[in-house]
Amino acid sequence: MDINAFPFSYLSNGEFWGLDVELAMAVCEKLGWTLKMQAIEKENVYVELSSGNIDVAWGGIALDPAEAAEGKYTQYGPYIHNDIVIATRNGSAVWNKMRLGGRKMCMPSTPEAMQALEQDPRLVKRLGQITRLAGGTTECFENLYAGKCDVVLTDSTAVDYFNCH
Repeated sequence: MDINAFPFSYLSNGEFWGLDVELAMAVCEKLGWTLKMQAIEKENVYVELSSGNIDVAWGGIALDPAEAAEGKYTQYGPYIHNDIVIATRNGSAVWNKMRLGGRKMCMPSTPEAMQALEQDPRLVKRLGQITRLAGGTTECFENLYAGKCDVVLTDSTAVDYFNCH
């Protein structure tokens, strides 16, 4: 599990938590498998799988579709739809990308976030306004709540989670 894929998988008080963790537990119980969770970096999934260090990489993992087509691994899913979105505090004057001028933005330093950014010409023009944070989505929202940034570029599932908690 990638422990920086909040709210899918993360560590809290030394224990794994999140949607992917609960799903993995339920699937393993149903199949009679023994679950041993281990933190990995999502960039190292193929290395971990091919070395035999892990048997399954679970959720929040970015895999190259070309590698799957080459037969390097089998990918099941997706089991959830997740978009990259812009999040702001309630009452913000930013409600679309055209209002980002002069705003401080932050985003997780994940390949998926960078890829989403690169696919949007309006956001690419604003690279100088964006701080990439290694602490993942949680750190981004902490910065937003503390007023250290005006906008967070993140995934829709995280926004849904933070809106409910």
